[in-house]
Amino acid sequence: MSRSTGITLEEHLALHAEADANQAAAAPAKNPFAGKQKSLPTELTLDSILDFGKHKGKQVEDMIYDQPGYLRWLVEKTDRKISANVIEKMKLEGII
Repeated sequence: MSRSTGITLEEHLALHAEADANQAAAAPAKNPFAGKQKSLPTELTLDSILDFGKHKGKQVEDMIYDQPGYLRWLVEKTDRKISANVIEKMKLEGII
């Protein structure tokens, strides 16, 4: 059973949009990752242990054999610094 509120759906949506806009303007945007990010090593080496993502805790050298696609993605699609020895090993293994 529905109740009539006396306003149309469009008016209802407009009121919510206005309220959302007012709330967003009143409160500064919060970073959902604030306090959760750890400082990253300046460069990922073969000995580095990943401290992020679904492969957190795994050594980069092991990832060359276990998850080569993930390392390829890191190299091609992110701004992470990857050491020359990692790049060379990935080339030798035919990953990149």
